[in-house]
Formats: sequence, C-alpha cells, structure tokens
Amino acid sequence: MKKIKNYFPGSFILHPISIISVILIIFNDFYLKPSKISPIIAGKLSDISLMVFLPIFLSFIFIFIKYLLNSILILIKEDIKEDYSIPYMIIIISLFISGGVLILLQVSDLFNLFFEKYIILLKELLTGKSYSKINLTKDIYDLIAIPFLVIPYLFLSRYN
Repeated sequence: MKKIKNYFPGSFILHPISIISVILIIFNDFYLKPSKISPIIAGKLSDISLMVFLPIFLSFIFIFIKYLLNSILILIKEDIKEDYSIPYMIIIISLFISGGVLILLQVSDLFNLFFEKYIILLKELLTGKSYSKINLTKDIYDLIAIPFLVIPYLFLSRYN
C-alpha cells in the first residue's frame, strides 16, 4: 500500500473521504431524516458515515495532542525529530472507540442514557436552545455499520 506523507499534523482530516463523510452526515440529518423519505436508509447512512468519519476524527484529535506534546518537548530538548505520521496504536484505538460506542449505544440502556444527556448538553451549548429530550433509537441492525470501519483503517494506514 502506498504511504502518504503528511505535510502538517492532521492533514488527513482534509482528505475527500473525511469531507464526504461529513457532508453525508449533514445531508442526512438536515434533509433525509426530517423528510421521512426512508427512515431505514437515513438511519443506516448516518451510522455508516459516522463509522467512517469518527475514527478519522479521533485520530486527528490524538495526533493533534501528540503534536502539541512533541512541540513542548522540542522546546525543552532540541534533538527530537518532528514526525507527522499516524502511529498504528492511534489507528487501532480510534477504531475500537468508534466501534465500541456504536455497540454500547445498541446494547446498553445506561450508556444510551449517558450519551443522550451528553448530546443534549452539546446541542444546548452549540445552539443556545433548551432541549428536554432527543430520540436515540436502539436498533440492533445499526451494527451493520461496524464492517465499514475497514474504510478508515485502510485510509489511516496509508499515513502510518
């Protein structure tokens, strides 16, 4: 597999795969879900897009933290080389977190409640509006999105 050089930390977040995933999530949430055209397709499209974007986003966050820590170390010790590649462990951790969140949302009522409260808080902070409840539906068929984790794995492995 051809390796790709990162020119700045997290440059992979601007790749078309990331951008298309975000566009699909936004299109799905603002057009398909409210229009009630096909709730089955809208729900699965959202899950699949999230399984592609979430590991890429988590890897971006981890790489950014690594870059900040590395920058501090470079200030202290000048012989440290800047490396913008994605360590394999970051890729695996991002994939496990993404898959784990989806699985826990489908099988755990407690995790579902916690996640719902977190989403409400996040929506209130971002929009300034008050939300009392959001609808998180548990659908075991959402686990169909798990095999799509292979897409971010193959994608991120090129930056390793």
